[in-house]
Amino acid sequence: MIVAIALVVALIVTLALTFGKFARSDGWRATVTPLASIIGSGFLICGPLLAREFGSAAILAMATLLAIAYAAGWVIRFNIVHVENHLAAASFNDPIAWTARITQGVLSLAYAVSVAYYLKLLAEFSLKPVTIDPA
Repeated sequence: MIVAIALVVALIVTLALTFGKFARSDGWRATVTPLASIIGSGFLICGPLLAREFGSAAILAMATLLAIAYAAGWVIRFNIVHVENHLAAASFNDPIAWTARITQGVLSLAYAVSVAYYLKLLAEFSLKPVTIDPA
């Protein structure tokens, strides 16, 4: 019974967030992509790890990760609202513009590491049934 209730609530929330007025708001669109990425990573990768490491406290650990993800999203939204306008008008030698360029490079490297990590996990899970002797 509890599973049926959870599924109905999840369906209602999904429909409201997908087709409601809120889904077309700028705040939601600026929030949904970073949070979807972080939450997706959390549930697919961190969930089983947290369950193994924290046992019954895994839900609290996941809630902490979600709070951190929301805080990161808040910083991103703040920067979009307050820093983007400054960067558009900044000169080439502006320290804030240089900081933005450096952080874009760091973010690119972090993204490459993330993709490589997911490819490694995919390879491990998909090739697990295949036994190959190391040469």
